[in-house]
Amino acid sequence: MSNETKAAIIKKLSIRNGLLIAGIYIVISLVFWVVDPLMQYTNTWASMLLFVVPIVLLVVFGLEVRKAAGGYWTFGEAFKSLLLMSVILAILSIVFHYLLNAVIDPTLPQRTADAIGTKLNDQLGSAGISQQKIDEMIEKIQEKSAVSLKNELVNLGIGIIIYAVIDLIIAAIIKKNPPAFAPIQETDPTV
Repeated sequence: MSNETKAAIIKKLSIRNGLLIAGIYIVISLVFWVVDPLMQYTNTWASMLLFVVPIVLLVVFGLEVRKAAGGYWTFGEAFKSLLLMSVILAILSIVFHYLLNAVIDPTLPQRTADAIGTKLNDQLGSAGISQQKIDEMIEKIQEKSAVSLKNELVNLGIGIIIYAVIDLIIAAIIKKNPPAFAPIQETDPTV
């Protein structure tokens, strides 16, 4: 397989798989929103699921791309493929959350900030932290939960950085360099 063909296969499958991962993430988010709009923000297990599922899918789809590309790829090829999938996931998930919070359910950001504030107030209050410090933390959370283009772009940047680090780790694990020497093919001595 030529390098151009291999690169084209990797790019095509990476885009497709990035769209699939984003679609799965959005469906899970929608299910959580339908069940309880605050679930993914206040339930630890729901938050963990939304963090772990894309990572598992990056590994699974990364291995699929490696297999389709001939079974071997360098660390650089693996990282580029995973990063492309992650950027697509980050962009589409930010667009989805923006639409959810600004168009579909505009009261969700305030309700989320209130629920997180209440939970934080209970946890930190029982830990002996002063109410003034707790109120300052809650105020910062409310500022960051406001729906704005600036907040969404910051979230996108942070998401891409986090996924890039995760992609580096996954790429190091799933890379598979071709053998240094071509395997010896046995010939039939009777021929």
